[in-house]
Amino acid sequence: MPFLCLGFPNEATLVRRIASSLRAKSCLVKTGVFPAGETWIKGSEETPRDCLVIGSVWEDPASLFRVLLLAESLRATGTKRLFLLAPWIAYGRQDRVVFPGDAPAGLITGRLLSQAFDHIWTLDAHSERFIGSFAGKLTNVLTEPPLKTRGSFDLVLAPDQGARERASHIAKKLRIPSAALTKTRDGQRVCSCLPRGLEVTNKRILLVDDMADSGGTLIVAAELLRQARAKSVAAFVPHALDLKKLQKRTKGKIEPLLTAFDHKTGRLAPYAQDALKRAFLTFTRP
Repeated sequence: MPFLCLGFPNEATLVRRIASSLRAKSCLVKTGVFPAGETWIKGSEETPRDCLVIGSVWEDPASLFRVLLLAESLRATGTKRLFLLAPWIAYGRQDRVVFPGDAPAGLITGRLLSQAFDHIWTLDAHSERFIGSFAGKLTNVLTEPPLKTRGSFDLVLAPDQGARERASHIAKKLRIPSAALTKTRDGQRVCSCLPRGLEVTNKRILLVDDMADSGGTLIVAAELLRQARAKSVAAFVPHALDLKKLQKRTKGKIEPLLTAFDHKTGRLAPYAQDALKRAFLTFTRP
C-alpha cells in the first residue's frame, strides 16, 4: 500500500489501527503553540505522493484549522493525492440559514475541507445539504448494527422525519419494515406521535437516529412505544456524544443502545472501521 497515513496524537490509536488494516506506514503529526499562542504543526519529513489523513474534525474550531494546516504542509512537501478519512465532521447540523444573519457553519466547513483534500470519507453525515457543500468530494459511509442483530427486531423506527432515510437504509439491511414517528415541540418539551395505523403492540423495535447528545429525543420516543405496548425498544445511533452516560440515562427504557462511534472515548466500532476502509479502497483502487 503506497499511502502514508497521518494523524494527530490525540487519535493515535485510530490512526495506527486503520494504517495497519491498510498495510500502510503511519506517522503522528507534531503540534505545538508559539509563545504568542499561535498553533504550529509539523507534518511528515518525507515527501509521499499519496497521503491519507486519519482523524475527526471536532467541534473545537482549532481542530478544523489543524487539519487545514496539515493539508497545506503536505501539499508543500510534494503530495499529489491527499485524502481525509474522518469518522466525524462537526457542524453538519448547521446546514442552512434559519434566521437572517445566521452563519451556516456546516456549509463553510464542507467548502474549506473540499478545497484542501482530493476526497473525504465520513460516517453518517447529517444531511444532503451538508454533503452537497463538499462539491462532490465527500463519500458518506452509512453504517448499520452488526449482522448478529438480524432477526432480533420486527420494525425500525426513526424518532423524527429527519432520520427517516437512515432508518429505511437499516431496515432494508435487516429486511424488515420501517416508519418514522412525528416529533413536535411544546416550548422546551419534545413530544412524539405514532403514525396513523402503525401497530407496535408486542413488537421488537429498533430506533435509529444519526446522533445522540443528551438522548432526550430517543427517550421520548421509547416512552411512547412502551406506552403503546411494544415488546422491547433498542436504539442505534452512528454517533454518540458520550455512550456510557447515554446508556446510564436510557437504562430501563432503551436496551441495548448501540453506536458506531463514541465521541467521548474516540472508540470506532470494528464494523464501522471496516466500512470506512472498504469505501476508501473502492475509491482508490486502480
